[in-house]
Amino acid sequence: IPPVPPPPNANTKNSWAMDNGQHILLGAYSQTFRLLDLLEIDIDKTLTKLPFALISADSGVAMHLENHSENNKKISARQAYKLKLQMLQNAIGINDVEKSLFQKYLQKIKTKSLLKKFKIFNFFLKNKYPTVYENLLPHFQNNENCNVLRYILFPLCLASMNTHPLDADSDVFDNVLANSFCNFSDKNSCDILIPKTGLSDLFAEPAHFWLEQNDAQIFTRCRIGNIAYEKNNGWFLSNADGTFPEYFDSVIIATSPQHCLDLLNNSEIAVNFDDQNLSSEAVGTLYFSFNRCLNFPDALIYLEQPFPSWLIHHGEANYSVVFSGSGAWQSAW
Repeated sequence: IPPVPPPPNANTKNSWAMDNGQHILLGAYSQTFRLLDLLEIDIDKTLTKLPFALISADSGVAMHLENHSENNKKISARQAYKLKLQMLQNAIGINDVEKSLFQKYLQKIKTKSLLKKFKIFNFFLKNKYPTVYENLLPHFQNNENCNVLRYILFPLCLASMNTHPLDADSDVFDNVLANSFCNFSDKNSCDILIPKTGLSDLFAEPAHFWLEQNDAQIFTRCRIGNIAYEKNNGWFLSNADGTFPEYFDSVIIATSPQHCLDLLNNSEIAVNFDDQNLSSEAVGTLYFSFNRCLNFPDALIYLEQPFPSWLIHHGEANYSVVFSGSGAWQSAW
């Protein structure tokens, strides 16, 4: 997931970013496959890879990308891009005006994505409004209830960034859309990726094994008590047994956000952050199975009521419901 940009006043050399968590729904991130290939992970055994399809159970709105792998039919990435445009034209439950507005917006971010290659334009290409909600609304005639926003773009924002459109960064979401729907260099760029196995089997354990095979030093069962930073040396870690002998150029803190400041309590860096800077987004997943498969219209279904969520078929009789982003669902959890 693209991380939340660092705070405006953050030191660019030691900038901070908050990652909202591993949320596999779209194949828009080309590095995902590169990383899985590097770790020699069998994608066919660990992931169900499907052409993009979005169905809203509440509204009947639906978009389907033609399965370009059917009958071993091979097509170019550019042909796949044309299929994505055709998918929009054939969408169900969206009127022609909304389709036209959606296509114009995708064309805009496609152009912006191409211009970003020339870094001199980057400052001028940032969106006028910071959040996804504020940025998209004017493009769709300020109608927040139009079907494209309510049942496609806002749900995709939740799915890909695990953040509500009212809070999600508009430039980051534009990058997601550009890499998925506007990408004519990768025909798999908007595939849906559904894990067949737990995330430990999918990534963590193969990554651990790869690091060991490549002479990385891994400390397990080592509870970190404090993380500190020295201007001339870098980061060092300490625990109940003392301090690690070496300094580190950077650290990734993979823990609940409420524990982060405790780990940094003796660091001068910690004073630059408050609860707002280290805010996080919740995600909840319910797993369940039946004695037999249910009759599902597709592997991925969006539910707006009672809470925005995704109903996912993992194969056989195994299912899950994913609640993305902080919201009313937490009080009912």
